[in-house]
Amino acid sequence: MTADNESRVEPGTGPVTGVNGRGSSVPAVRVEGVVKRFGATVALDGARLEVPGGMVFGLLGPNGAGKTTLVRILATLLAPDAGRAEVLGHDVVREPAAVRELIALTGHGRRSSATTSCASLPPSASCSA
Repeated sequence: MTADNESRVEPGTGPVTGVNGRGSSVPAVRVEGVVKRFGATVALDGARLEVPGGMVFGLLGPNGAGKTTLVRILATLLAPDAGRAEVLGHDVVREPAAVRELIALTGHGRRSSATTSCASLPPSASCSA
């Protein structure tokens, strides 16, 4: 075995590394039974998701599936009606400032959506529209 082979770690076999560089068993994202309604429209109906730390994850689905609603909840821009969501072990409802310190969010080009999102943040929060 060469030095290069000895330092290689196969994906999924090494320790999960947290934002502080230490191993962690805390998932990057944990969503348990999240519900969000807009009037009679149910955007999320008991959503469940767990993303391990260090994983690249894509959230895909058809229009109206609740992707943007879930991302807005995880980014603390929208409160869930029921259930629980955490980012790196921080509850998005009880610890929004801690979550905002750990994440970055950018829009997909619709200026009105980005402006609305930034306007909803407190003055102490930073936002790139």
